[in-house]
Amino acid sequence: MTERLEKHRRVRLLVAIDKYTQESPAIDVTRNFSGWDVVDLLRYLFVVTGRLVYIRNDNGPESVSNAVKKWLEKSGVETRYANRELFLSIDELGYVVNRWRMDYNHYRPHSSL
Repeated sequence: MTERLEKHRRVRLLVAIDKYTQESPAIDVTRNFSGWDVVDLLRYLFVVTGRLVYIRNDNGPESVSNAVKKWLEKSGVETRYANRELFLSIDELGYVVNRWRMDYNHYRPHSSL
């Protein structure tokens, strides 16, 4: 994720979410991430939570770097990439994300949160 600080400085957030428990075991914040930063976070998660069967990522450059790919392969962990969509216009994108927001806020089960 990317956020902006005062005076428009960009910062990056590397967020780990356990889709089963809906908990976030780690978030790292810095100006920029490299593939090795992702590997370091994954190593930490493996120590804290145990080896993962697979990870799902958002196709960001640090997530698809050679360092991450090689480390996951050595660790025997599958990678499942988030779905990609091609939007033909900003109106189409706005419609899709607002439909997702409505579903997320009103129809998805929130009992685990």
